[in-house]
Amino acid sequence: TPKLICLGSKHGEHNTQLVFRQQQINASLKLSLQNGRSSDPPL
Repeated sequence: TPKLICLGSKHGEHNTQLVFRQQQINASLKLSLQNGRSSDPPL
């Protein structure tokens, strides 16, 4: 996306934020599976 290209100077910081965001999503998915809510959309 154009936004990612525009943030080239802050790519390192932005990438860290994306990784942290992905970790939060993965944690939410694991919690949903453990709660037996795998049929519900995670978002």
